[in-house]
Formats: sequence, C-alpha cells, structure tokens
Amino acid sequence: MPDTTVFLYDPEIFHALGAHHKPGMCHIYVHTAVIREIDGIKNGSNRRAGAAREIARDLDRWGSYGDLINGVPLPSGGVVHVFSDYDPIDERA
Repeated sequence: MPDTTVFLYDPEIFHALGAHHKPGMCHIYVHTAVIREIDGIKNGSNRRAGAAREIARDLDRWGSYGDLINGVPLPSGGVVHVFSDYDPIDERA
C-alpha cells in the first residue's frame, strides 16, 4: 500500500496502474490518512502541491464513477480502492 510520498513523487501512478496486467487484476489501495495528508499539501505553490492537486482531482473524478470503498475500475485497467481500516498500536509495548 503506497504512502503519501509515493503519490507525490509520481502523481501519474493511477494512469500506469494495470497497464501491464489483465484488466481488473491490479489493485491499489489508498488509505484515508493519505488522502488527508494530500488535502493538506495541495494548497501550496510548489511541485509537491501540484502533485497533490493532481492526485486529489483523480480520486474525486473516480469517486464520481463509483464507490471507491468497493473499488473503481480505472481506464488503465487497474482498480483503485479507498479504505480506513487500521490496527491500533499499543505504545506501551
């Protein structure tokens, strides 16, 4: 599962996803924490902010096509999912 840095480094990641696989066989999962971080970065004026805006636009567009929690097929043949599950960390350990 990619973190925020991966998306900011390569905002075209969704467009390449699945290009070398059978349609629907390549899935990418985006955690809601990553989306929150992207939202916080996109208002700047540097390259990272531009990449964050591009990712946010792509996720918004694909969210309008279907339910991102269940997965939305991408034009490249991949499938994008958004999820919020996490395992709590016991800091006492």
